[in-house]
Amino acid sequence: MKNTHYVFASVLNRNTLMLIRTFLTMSLFLIGCDGDRFDFRGSNVKLLKTIVIDGDITSVVEFEYDSQGRIAKQIQNNLTATYTYDRTGDLIKLIWESEHPGITETQTFTRTRNRVTVTGEIPGVTYETIIELDTQGRPVTVLGERDFTFKYQNGNIWKMTISVDPSVEDDRYTFTYDNEKSPLLNCHTPQWYLAIAFMSLGFPFIGLNNNPTLVDGSFTEGGLSGHFVYAYDREGYPSHVKVEKTESSGIISRTYNYTISYIYTTQKISTTLF
Repeated sequence: MKNTHYVFASVLNRNTLMLIRTFLTMSLFLIGCDGDRFDFRGSNVKLLKTIVIDGDITSVVEFEYDSQGRIAKQIQNNLTATYTYDRTGDLIKLIWESEHPGITETQTFTRTRNRVTVTGEIPGVTYETIIELDTQGRPVTVLGERDFTFKYQNGNIWKMTISVDPSVEDDRYTFTYDNEKSPLLNCHTPQWYLAIAFMSLGFPFIGLNNNPTLVDGSFTEGGLSGHFVYAYDREGYPSHVKVEKTESSGIISRTYNYTISYIYTTQKISTTLF
């Protein structure tokens, strides 16, 4: 009924285990940013514009921003996700177009202190997911049909655990990073959303501050690793990524390539949003 790229809490609630394993299979990237570390008043700001994905199929993901440096629209395969923020800069609503005309998925976000309640609606389906945050506004748990926990190191997600069933061993993932700049380092969309949403979209290869070079996963049926090799531009941002998925046997089973482009904006962006 909907494009599988356009999912967030619904995936976390219903199909997360398969999706998280798929994020290594698909090998796109995890995106995040820190909305209160930068002051860009009147300066040139570098923001992610497009990602060209060359894998089983070629696809382009495009991002548009509002005057505060927050993602306003995300476009892929001619389908648009539209973001709405409140006056404090927090994300309050997201509407996803589907492949079927007239059918959309609406997600409403309600934040109280260190908790975000996600209420989603698709025609005939309603779901709810709880995201618990740490004191820096980063997700530490996601509570739904399957539970997630996140641990951080140097500002990046370092470990991720997925609890599927008490009788089954948890799925565990460990991330290793480079020291270069994340493509969304200058983004002002709240990181509690980006850290989870872009993983749900199948994008595991960029972290909250830096870029993962390795994602190691272990689960009941075996293991899976994603190796990421970058080319960087003169400012230290990734311009190309080669992703290799490696099975537990050590065999490289799939390779993907991504080309990343950026735009510059001189719009005034203040750190007082959050």
